[in-house]
Amino acid sequence: MTMFETVGKWIIPIVILILLAVFYYGGGGAFDKLKKIVPNISIGMQELQAETPSIPENQKTAFLNLATTIEKIKNNQNYPCFERYSLGDYDNSGGLPDLGEEGTIIEFRKDSFVVKTQGGKQDVTELTNSLSEKVHDVEFCVIAGPLDIVPHFAESFLNDQQWAEKKIMLDHYYQVQHEIIIKYENPFGPIAEGNVIRIPEIGSEFGGINSLNNNFKDFGYLYKPDATHICFFPTVYGDTHCDGSDQNGLDDDCLGADPYEDIAIPKQVSSGLLRSCSGPEPLTPPSLKPVEESPTAFPDETLPGGVAQP
Repeated sequence: MTMFETVGKWIIPIVILILLAVFYYGGGGAFDKLKKIVPNISIGMQELQAETPSIPENQKTAFLNLATTIEKIKNNQNYPCFERYSLGDYDNSGGLPDLGEEGTIIEFRKDSFVVKTQGGKQDVTELTNSLSEKVHDVEFCVIAGPLDIVPHFAESFLNDQQWAEKKIMLDHYYQVQHEIIIKYENPFGPIAEGNVIRIPEIGSEFGGINSLNNNFKDFGYLYKPDATHICFFPTVYGDTHCDGSDQNGLDDDCLGADPYEDIAIPKQVSSGLLRSCSGPEPLTPPSLKPVEESPTAFPDETLPGGVAQP
């Protein structure tokens, strides 16, 4: 054993004893100093709990309104019809408030309305179960996707014809086989930030529905095309006229971004050119128009009027 090791063996315990004696006999002042040196663990835990992501009340209210509206119209047999689940008066022109950069994600699958928080740090099982109960027996769809879904929807409904005169084309909505995801993204700052809707099974090619920014300006509208489906409206940015729709969704002017557009869905619903799911049954329903030029052969799992994933 070296001299330094021998000295250290005795010096360190002696120093510790001196410090203990000072704090013990030195009164409250010395102990108060010690408290200032040692971190307050309980305060740190409170701060950590405060930073844990939680779902804001306005989001919970919006989710409940959406689920309740779906529950109300899911058994409506007077389809096709349109229904508003929100006034769409949020700053983002959508039916839901901004879900937050580090906030909430919602997913729709058959019979389920799933709520998640980024990182899964909050237990949302009870909320998810209560929302999913309301959408039981519902399958989901979108007005977007491959082939001519959006043009067929536009030709069927985005015109100035009376309800009884409209000719509804058969393959005008896309039946989602897996999940629809709605969340918030902010890839390039304030210009592009906002809620987005994603359909993973459609693919992620650049410029497609799964890469567009701020593409859920639906103004709070849903579409019920058949007995079991409820459709969401992905959107693309318009230029003050309902004329820019493409395979990624409807021009947002067709949903209300242009308040003067006569063929926009909100104006047509309010004037009776389009049927509200909660409104009176029309005296004469519109007719179905075959799609002879469509390359789609309707597979067994495809309901009339919709296109399923091949």
